[in-house]
Amino acid sequence: MNMPSPETDSVKPNSYGTMICITALVAAGLAGLSFYLLDFAAATSLTCGMTLGVLPAAWFLHKLNRCQQSRLPLHEQIQRQRQEIDMLLERYQVLTDNLAASIIIRNNQGTVAYCSPYTAVPTGYALAEIYEAEGDFFLEIIHDEDRDKYLRALKVAAQGEAFQLRYRFFHKTGIEMWAETRTVPIIDERGEISSSLSITLDITGLIRRQRQIEEKNRDLEDFSYMISHDLKAPLFTIKGMLNVIEEDFGGQLDPDLNEALKHIGLAVRRLDSLVGSVLEYSRIGQEDDREEAVSLSALMRELKQEFSPQLAKVQATLEIESDLPTVVGDRLKIYQIFSNLIGNALKYRSPERALLIEVRREQSRTDRFAKISVKDNGSGIPAGKIDAIFRPFQRSHGKEIEGSGIGLACVKKLLEKLGGEIEVKSVEGQGSEFTVTLRSGWKHADTDRSGKETSEKQDATSF
Repeated sequence: MNMPSPETDSVKPNSYGTMICITALVAAGLAGLSFYLLDFAAATSLTCGMTLGVLPAAWFLHKLNRCQQSRLPLHEQIQRQRQEIDMLLERYQVLTDNLAASIIIRNNQGTVAYCSPYTAVPTGYALAEIYEAEGDFFLEIIHDEDRDKYLRALKVAAQGEAFQLRYRFFHKTGIEMWAETRTVPIIDERGEISSSLSITLDITGLIRRQRQIEEKNRDLEDFSYMISHDLKAPLFTIKGMLNVIEEDFGGQLDPDLNEALKHIGLAVRRLDSLVGSVLEYSRIGQEDDREEAVSLSALMRELKQEFSPQLAKVQATLEIESDLPTVVGDRLKIYQIFSNLIGNALKYRSPERALLIEVRREQSRTDRFAKISVKDNGSGIPAGKIDAIFRPFQRSHGKEIEGSGIGLACVKKLLEKLGGEIEVKSVEGQGSEFTVTLRSGWKHADTDRSGKETSEKQDATSF
């Protein structure tokens, strides 16, 4: 029997007991590790192909059965929690998909990370176009005059503060829209701003209704003033002259009476003109529109022929661009619009130079709308009266020029009925330029009309 050599072996004869103890401890540790692996394999449904000959088969089966039994309540609990989470996710999905508001999440670079489906309605852009845009997509469509305050608001959000902002932006078709947004920062587990959440409402319908109410209130005020002043004055004149006839002259017909009758005639004519203007203005909103394609080139040729006697009388020139677009709307109303503008230029011509009226096509943001300018070198409009010229019975000049002050108000109201708009630039003593926007191309008529109606319905249910 070979005994360990002191020079070659590190275990001495008297340490065999220690080796046995160490071996027992290692075996016990391996057994504990085996129990742990068995629990882990059973709890996670993993197949563990281990052969542990040191463990009795009966004990192993008992342990496996116990692990499976303890696993059932945990599995059921996980399943219930998973079902609850799925239900909540489904509810939030239904909410975001059907909410009449834009829900937008941006990362720290301002790029849109999430955008709810409704965002496509007020903007006109598909969600894919919004996601593919570099940087903040909404900066590309926001109105130039509102961009600075929008950027300032984003800086506020970047500093961890919420903000609420009302601003204008452009629909894909070029129509000006209004939005009100509430933005809050999203803070992560480290206490840092990870992104921002914005909820935006389309308030275009609200703004339109507010403006309509304001316009109606102003119209009512103007009408009340006109009733109390302009309409009563001719009536008082008539009554006054009649009193003169009755008291001073009786039934005698002499030169004085004839003079009085002349005054009465003038007053009656003025009253008739005012009443006619009021009726013309009030009828605009009551008549139904007729949709048709209108060639502005042909329409302008008719207008030029109609105004040729007046143009010749004052030695004025009407220049019309040859290639004007085709627009959509009621032809009679469009005719009235440009007839009023040309007539206005003739009425307010400058005595210092020959009148020149130019009708030109202007650049539009989109081919769905056409812009036409009517420019003259007349007397112009005083700067302080430009904002009032489209209100009924407001005149930019004194009574030395005849008129009821209803012409431009009718133009604006007609354009509103046609879904268009009008802008004016003027310098007193140099002339004025009126720019009319109308829907262009017959092929867009149904789309624009239905789009407008849809927008109004959505606006009515947005709040």
